[in-house]
Amino acid sequence: MPKHARPAAIKTKISNKPGFRPELHGIRGLALGLVVVFHLFANGRVSGGIDIFLAITGFLFTGSLLRRISSNNGRLDFGRHFSRIGYRLLPAALLVITATAIGVYVFFPRTRWLQAANEARASALYHENLELIWSQLTYEAGGPSSSPFQHFWSLSVQGQFHILWPLVIIAAVFIARKINWNAERVTLVVVATIFVASFAYANYLTVTNQEVAYFHTATRMWELALGGLAGLLLPKLRLPSPARVLLGWLGFGLIVTCGLFLDGAANFPGYQALWPISGLILMLMAGHTQSRYGADRLLMTKPFTFVADISYALYLWHWPILVFYLVATERNRASVKGMMFVLVVSVILATVTKRIIEDPINTALVATKNYRGPLIAIAASLAFVGTAGFSAGSYLETKQTQALAQLQVESSEHPGAAAIVLHDAPENYGQQPIPALEIIAKDQPQTRGMDCVQTHRDIPDSDKFKTCSTGDPAGHKTLLILGGSKAEQWEPALHEIGLKYGWKIITGIKGACLLASYNETAVDFEQSDSCVKWNENAIRAASELSPDLVVTLATTRRDSENERTPAGFIEAWERLEQLEIPVLAIRDTPRLDHNVPECISNGGNQQTCGVNRKEVLADDLDGILSNATYPDNVTIADMTHYFCHNDFCPAIAGNIVLYIDNHHVSATYMRTVAPFLESELNTVVPELFR
Repeated sequence: MPKHARPAAIKTKISNKPGFRPELHGIRGLALGLVVVFHLFANGRVSGGIDIFLAITGFLFTGSLLRRISSNNGRLDFGRHFSRIGYRLLPAALLVITATAIGVYVFFPRTRWLQAANEARASALYHENLELIWSQLTYEAGGPSSSPFQHFWSLSVQGQFHILWPLVIIAAVFIARKINWNAERVTLVVVATIFVASFAYANYLTVTNQEVAYFHTATRMWELALGGLAGLLLPKLRLPSPARVLLGWLGFGLIVTCGLFLDGAANFPGYQALWPISGLILMLMAGHTQSRYGADRLLMTKPFTFVADISYALYLWHWPILVFYLVATERNRASVKGMMFVLVVSVILATVTKRIIEDPINTALVATKNYRGPLIAIAASLAFVGTAGFSAGSYLETKQTQALAQLQVESSEHPGAAAIVLHDAPENYGQQPIPALEIIAKDQPQTRGMDCVQTHRDIPDSDKFKTCSTGDPAGHKTLLILGGSKAEQWEPALHEIGLKYGWKIITGIKGACLLASYNETAVDFEQSDSCVKWNENAIRAASELSPDLVVTLATTRRDSENERTPAGFIEAWERLEQLEIPVLAIRDTPRLDHNVPECISNGGNQQTCGVNRKEVLADDLDGILSNATYPDNVTIADMTHYFCHNDFCPAIAGNIVLYIDNHHVSATYMRTVAPFLESELNTVVPELFR
């Protein structure tokens, strides 16, 4: 057998297309296979496959663009450029976006339609990564609560790269001509500068706000730029065959082990993302070794080339199929059989998509020299999908606005908390419960529309204390609401009382941040660094504002199965006592283990979507409070009998849905609690009414 003949046991597939790199095609198959396997079986761990795909995009396009622009006097035919890219990528993407939108309508509760409409539009117009940032959605494992469009974030980054990168290369060639330098050398400098700047920013933002860093184009650009540098430099590299074989296997090892050793979901795209991309670069350095012992020989076998052939379509299909399967089966995670079902369906759909859409289009593109037809078709398709998504989103948002306005109108058919007091049965009310499920997520305190709620994210300036005012702006009494969203939810009731009695309601809130003093002995739950600093600033602001009353939480079930009053609460109250500020600590409302509106949307009712009281509230509040001595400036208010009966906490009361998710009370229901809170305040802090 000749030295480089193929072993009979290994069958490989090598395309005869000009410039085709078989080892790179195999790497695509390996990377996409890892993406799918980790999405299905790794419960949120990241394989590094997406990072490899981004680097491959930079690798392929940088050199290609430079050659085309340099040979065309520093110009690029943008029409031909975008038509060819769009015609290859958009048809399959728009098919999956449309199918996913239909799946959302069929499988998802109405509570999620608006966000899905916004993401469908964002995916079609290649800014899904930005939509996820704007909506404050985080990368998460595939589950029934995941967005079926989430995976379009990486395609959006690539789409934005295709728009930006021609301008970068044109600028580099222009500079080269102005200073009479070699165009490739200037391009190297420009791309290296982008790499350094993006890499530095990625590492900074990964530490300060990793949830944003994960999706941000600027933090991902270094991966594309590093691929571009490899595309410019590696063609000049000449290595002996043994070294190439060794580098190939080292690169292969880095790629396949990345997800096993690194928590990419928590640390990418920081410096740890160099692990999988370094593996790619090592394999590119190895190239097509033509050695029977090379890793590229393995990557040229049928399993890898088959996955590589359908990689784009498989990436598009597998994620929504997984999410819809979990929603339809009402599972948080599928069994091995379920995952295999998702995998098989995804492969079938990807294969069909490739054969009936991708292959015919690619064949037509090779045959035609007229790009105007494809360009018009692309523009028309984008306009149609974008308009459809915008129209759907606008329609749902208009309905939300109208319905929210109607919620302010009092109705005897929606008494809310009064029904629990009177023990009225739900069938006593003829109309549908409010708020409508399509809008309930927006039924929040009016402070949500003001600039006084700090993000829960641990980012620069999120520790600053900001306030806004409701109630009577000229009120002779001042109440200050402090803490997180569970304290903020009392604003609608206090606002109603404030208008009646001339109280000014000041709200200072940081998401997911409880009012407490934080030290090693006082806290039994985790808080962010910005929350700790925010608390210090909140106490300082309270001293300056000198309110007549601070309103906050008395208990919590956060990070625990048992309701409790952490020592950190007591220490914060003691600090307010030193400032001679009275405190009203209200017992926390129930925290359920399921999303109430989604439960109702799926056919549940006030009983099946409610919860037994003993599962969410302690039997003896006095027993909880007796475990710690709280200062004299604190008054405890227990309002839970307006949310729960003696043994059960319903999901609907008085024809009003109590919760907008699993534990935040709807503003509409909270307004019906206002009369009872007024009575409670009159009893425990009567000085407010003088």
